[in-house]
Amino acid sequence: MIYNCGFDTAGQILTHLLPNIDGSSIQAKDLEWMTKGQMMKFDQREFVDSWPFEYTGLADDGYVYFPDQCIDGATKCKVVVFLHGGNQSVARSNERVLKTSGFGDYAPSNNLVVLFP
Repeated sequence: MIYNCGFDTAGQILTHLLPNIDGSSIQAKDLEWMTKGQMMKFDQREFVDSWPFEYTGLADDGYVYFPDQCIDGATKCKVVVFLHGGNQSVARSNERVLKTSGFGDYAPSNNLVVLFP
């Protein structure tokens, strides 16, 4: 389990899973990637049936980042799901986890949609 995911760790994970990842022009934590797409909040309660469990482990809201070229469907994009521990939730980190996980840095230049459940 990775407790402190960041730019370097995200790059290592992505290059392991997707060998053609381009990280040559990426600057860690400059947040420029956020201007190259849209971060959308969604209600993820509809995707999980909490019965028979009282607690599903998911927050009510999830987030998804779409690079601009992935929005209209003209570009074929991959989906990356950032699974994280409870201490890295948006509620606990005041949305910092969305900005500093490192996965968003790679998204625009590699046609990656990033899901933050």
